[in-house]
Amino acid sequence: MERIYKLVFVAFKNLISILLICSILVGCGNKGKRQEVAQTEVLPVINLSDNVQKVESFSLNDAADGVEIVSLETTDQSLIREVDQMEVTANDIWIKSLDGYVYRFDRSGKFLNKVGKKGQGPGEYTGLWSFQIDEPKKEVYCMSPTSGIFVYDYEGNFKRKYDFRMDNVFTANEQNFRCIQGDFFLFQNLPTMPNIRNPKDSLWSAALVDTLFHIRKIFKNPTHIGREDLLAENGALYNGRKNYWFEYPTSVDLYQGELTLKYPDCDTIYCYNKEAEEFLPQYAIHSDEPRGDYATTHGIFKSRAFYNRFALIDYLQTKDFIYLYGYKDEEIRSYAYNKANGTVAVAKQDGKITEWKTPIGTIQYRFKGLDRLHLWNDWCGCDFRVSERSSGKYWVDMFEGGSERTDAVIESLKESTGSEPQRQELLNRLETMVEKEDNPVLVIATLK
Repeated sequence: MERIYKLVFVAFKNLISILLICSILVGCGNKGKRQEVAQTEVLPVINLSDNVQKVESFSLNDAADGVEIVSLETTDQSLIREVDQMEVTANDIWIKSLDGYVYRFDRSGKFLNKVGKKGQGPGEYTGLWSFQIDEPKKEVYCMSPTSGIFVYDYEGNFKRKYDFRMDNVFTANEQNFRCIQGDFFLFQNLPTMPNIRNPKDSLWSAALVDTLFHIRKIFKNPTHIGREDLLAENGALYNGRKNYWFEYPTSVDLYQGELTLKYPDCDTIYCYNKEAEEFLPQYAIHSDEPRGDYATTHGIFKSRAFYNRFALIDYLQTKDFIYLYGYKDEEIRSYAYNKANGTVAVAKQDGKITEWKTPIGTIQYRFKGLDRLHLWNDWCGCDFRVSERSSGKYWVDMFEGGSERTDAVIESLKESTGSEPQRQELLNRLETMVEKEDNPVLVIATLK
């Protein structure tokens, strides 16, 4: 069921921008797009099709003031099984490991302490899903799937608990929560859970919660509005549903403490207005590329033809640029939008689409190499991958011992004749991280 509504704009000064924005809104294809532009002024348009400059790569120097190279200390008490989540704050580095604990290091990489405790006693959880740092209060919030939200101080002492069951709140398998300027937000993607009660209330993409973590306001992906029953019907392979529809998570960026987001399939970047408690349009995105049929492009089991379309996966904000990341066919595309003059550059690289056999025996296709935004690390003379972005101030690249990428970077740095100021330091750190069991080496970029 596809419903297309045209928006009529009156008294706009820039006719070209009007036409671009209208084409974006019509292309998304439902009445929820009425919410895409709610302002009386023309939005800046990030045009990905016209007058786009082709470049070899983007420079990290355009986004960051410098980098730090940090080796996380490896001891019997700080051995990280696998990095599952990372946060960098002014004085600390926080790592959630798959063993269910949060490890705290100082900014030089020295291990300080663990946070959290597994068990069924007071202040203990049965499992850890994710965590958040509240810097002003110096508190760590740990979300357990079934036990609640546990709050500890920086030293790991238990302070309080909130009753919170994820299966009573979320209706999707991609779930997240964020602390932004003292407010907590929940995020989720398309439904896959069997606990959808009322689609119009359950199928939200972002939610603002109160001090007890009760939802007090929901925000919906405009492309979902009018499709709620259809989305619930196709939400999973079980519980009587049809197709197990899938979408990438909502992209969220916290540059300099400002909450912005881009919903999947929507060609608008929104900025949160704390006073109004609303997400207001900030930038419109325009592309001439075909996006494909909604049902076809949202099936979790992909045909080869699925990848013929153009799709944006993520974006990142900086002082001077907005970076966008996506693909078409076997081509990975990264864009840089210059906020000052509105120009756009694109860097392309090859990916690879491979076959794989599902557990039920059907042949499906996956995209290898589609991971993170890549830039050139001007200080170290190698590739920089934005593995994590944290606190609205930092981007982090992570090197793990024994990985193909780490080995390749070591060889590249050895062969380099460049004079980058931190090239030798990074090479020395990577060469000493010879064991797979060693904790990672981080390259932390501080954004301008």
